[in-house]
This record gives sequence, structure tokens and C-alpha cells, in this order.
Amino acid sequence: MAALQLVLLVAIHSSTAAQAAASLRGVVLDEGGSPVEGAVVSVWLGREPVAWCRTGPDGRFDIGVEAGSRYMVYVFADDDATPGVDYLPARAEAAPDGGELRFILAPAASLVFEGDIQFVESEELPLSVVYVVLDPASSSAMKVRGFPLEYGKPGGQSTFIRLDPSHLVVPAGIPFSVLVNCSVLVGAAPIARSFVADEPGHFTLGRGERAVVDVRRYSLPFNIGVVEERRGAVESRIGEMESVGFYLAAERGKITSAVKLISEARYLYDEGRYIESFDAARKGYIALRHVLADLTGLYDDAALSVYILIFFLAFSSAAMAFLLSNRDSVKLVGGAAVYAVTLAVLYLTYPGSVIVPLGRFAASAAIALASSLTAA
Repeated sequence: MAALQLVLLVAIHSSTAAQAAASLRGVVLDEGGSPVEGAVVSVWLGREPVAWCRTGPDGRFDIGVEAGSRYMVYVFADDDATPGVDYLPARAEAAPDGGELRFILAPAASLVFEGDIQFVESEELPLSVVYVVLDPASSSAMKVRGFPLEYGKPGGQSTFIRLDPSHLVVPAGIPFSVLVNCSVLVGAAPIARSFVADEPGHFTLGRGERAVVDVRRYSLPFNIGVVEERRGAVESRIGEMESVGFYLAAERGKITSAVKLISEARYLYDEGRYIESFDAARKGYIALRHVLADLTGLYDDAALSVYILIFFLAFSSAAMAFLLSNRDSVKLVGGAAVYAVTLAVLYLTYPGSVIVPLGRFAASAAIALASSLTAA
């Protein structure tokens, strides 16, 4: 890993140091006060690297930079003899010739997430993923010298230590969990989705240790929860519509099929078959989404049909009254009476009538009656 760091830093090295008129000086120590030799010290101006060096046997560094700016100084050290990263990255903002910088590096380990993060609401992988190392006691981000341990965020730790965002450098010997923040494209709009990766007793790694975990172990319970939430919303919608007279046996049958898919997803998850588990959860989500869309269509169609029937009954009542008598007064009274009776029957027996507010129902009826009598 140290060799990789050197290659990458050489690639971005500039001639700034040769032309420098000022310098950033400091020392890098471990928690026991011993110097850390070979630590990579990189200097950044905004998001642009301007200079770098490695610490000497005494842990000291002296980097030439241009005067007149404030720089961000990053320190990263590792021992190639261990599988994981050995020290937490450190950083500090400083101006040239402002005194000696002192970095004390805490012991670290590596937690690497593998596998794709997917969400049942989208066919696409997340637009962005940010990993935040959390203190389980406070559920807040762990910090080093005031800076949160975040990976994958533009301008965050991953940018400066040149590691994949899914490779988290975490405190050694300290319990932690990880908040995974994602931006996901649903339809045409990005939405935020988050879940916590954690274990009973929390993650705890020794210095230089490297642990690799499948991120789907933590994203799948979140996804199954999303499907369960959608199932609850659909069942609630069906209950509301059935209470006003809708017959929804077919839709309830589709919910039963979706519940079976949810159960299948849970079983496959417990078996460690994460790909199949996600597929079952997504099928359940899509089925429930279609049911909800069908219910919305039925509801809207029922409401529209009420207004159509109101006007149809108005004109039918007026036509009947005009056929039964030649007297205008009888026509008007008879038409209104017949219309009132048919409206009452419509409101009490037709499911769609109840979903139209009574005031709007009455107003539409009055307009329809006036229109029918005028036309007649």
C-alpha cells in the first residue's frame, strides 16, 4: 500500500517546492510519542495537490510552498507488513512559516465493503455513496483533530489518501458502526437513502487488521423494510376503499403474492443468498407498486364516473318529466323530483359517490340540473 501511495503522489508532484519561498514544517508521532518514519505528508490548496514528502527517521518533514495561502496538510502512514492500514489519517489547516505542526497518529485498521449497493426503488446503482464512521454510543461521526471520518465524499478522506471510497480506515480497538449515505435515482429525481452497517457488539478491529464484509448484508434488511412499508401502505389503501364499497378481491390476491415474495427474500437473506434475496424483494416491491397504481386508477375512475352519472341522471330526469306532461311547471317540478330521487339512490349505493365530498356532489348536481332544464 505504501508503494502505491508513492506512485500516486509522484504522479501529482509539481515543481512548487523548487520555486518555494516558504515552508510547512512539522513532526509526525505515534500515540506513544515515537517518530513515524516514512509517513506521506501531502499539501493541498483547495482540491489541488501542490507538494508532498515523506517523514525522515525523526518523523520530521519540511515542505516548500508558496507564501500567501493557507494549505491543508494531510498525513498518512502505513506498514506494508500488515494487511490493513495502521494509522488513522490526520490533517490540519496551516499557513507557511506559522510554526511547527505536530501530528499524533492514532492506531487504525481497515474495513473494506464489497458487493453492489442496490435499492428496490431503482434499477440503477447509487449516484453517490458516502461512508461515515460512527461512534455507537452517540450515533455521531467519529472525528480526528475535529475532522469527521467520512469516505467517498468529494474532497473527503478518500480523495487525499488515495484509497477506494469503500476502503474505510477506522480506529483500532474502538467499537464503531458505519452509516452509509446514498443518492439514488428514482424516476427522474435523485433521493437520499441511508442505512447503518453494524454487528452485535459493533465492529472492533485490531491495529493493522483488515476485515472485508459484504455491504449487502446491511443494505438488504433496509430494502426488505422498504417493501414491508409499501405493503402496509397498500393494505391501508385497500381498507379505506373497501370501507366505501369497492370490491378488491383481485388486489388482495396480489398483496398475498407480494407477501410471499417478502418471506422468500427474508429466507434467502438468512441463507446468505443476497443476490436472490434482493431479486425477490424487488419483485415484491414492483408488484405492490403496480397494485397501488391500480388502486389509484380505480379511485380516480370512480370519482370521474360520479360526475358523469350526475349529468346523465339530470338529463334523463328532465327528459322523463317532459315526456309525462305538457305543462312547464309540472315539467320543472317533476324533473327536479325525479332527479332528487335518482341522486339519493346514486349517493347511497354507488361506491364512487362517497369519495366525492358532499358539497361538491350537491354543487355538481345543481349545475347538471340547471343545464338539463335549460337544454330541454
